[in-house]
Amino acid sequence: MANGKILKPVHVKQMTLAFCAHLDGVVAPSDRVIDKLTGYGVKTPIRVIPTGIVLDQYSQPSDVDIRGQYGIDADAPLILSLSRLAYEKNIKEVIDGMPKVVAELPKAKLMIVGDGPARADLEKQAKALNLGDHVIFTGEINNDKVAAFYQTADLFASASDSESQGLTYIESLAAGTKIVVKHSPYTDELLSGETLGSTFSSFDEMVDDMVHFLKDPVITDQKNA
Repeated sequence: MANGKILKPVHVKQMTLAFCAHLDGVVAPSDRVIDKLTGYGVKTPIRVIPTGIVLDQYSQPSDVDIRGQYGIDADAPLILSLSRLAYEKNIKEVIDGMPKVVAELPKAKLMIVGDGPARADLEKQAKALNLGDHVIFTGEINNDKVAAFYQTADLFASASDSESQGLTYIESLAAGTKIVVKHSPYTDELLSGETLGSTFSSFDEMVDDMVHFLKDPVITDQKNA
């Protein structure tokens, strides 16, 4: 929104073109962003410089007991969703998959970390699916505890197809936790094999992948540390 008015895609395009027209160069975090800008008609030279993360922040073992804080058994398969709770993140699809996951793994839980406009609807959805014992909403957390959430999870899952750079995917991998994420040119390039996780194109594929990786959780140097 701008000045209380909703911006439509055409307005975003016009504003982007006007802004970029006066620049000598543009830095984009991914090829996907370049494709969007060039699709808008931006002629200014664009270069990809991915947003970096501090690897040690996620790979160093944390002493924060997340499972203890939220009453999660040590042997409970745990899926993590970490993002702003916005509708475009499509967290709804991950929740929709939980009944099938629980049918295969009765102790499985989904921890949804973050807050945002979709939270109330997501909570209603989880309740309607009788997932009260299997879906945990943490609300916003301190940034210095983020690594502990990644490290305590057995799997990170996202059905979002709106990511321009997928920083949470990189953070999860840096923490030693596999990811199951929506298919896109970016994610297909990111995940070169099952040692890191998988991408999915359909709901059933997402559920099958989550069950597969929960039954055979990632074991990496970071997890063994």
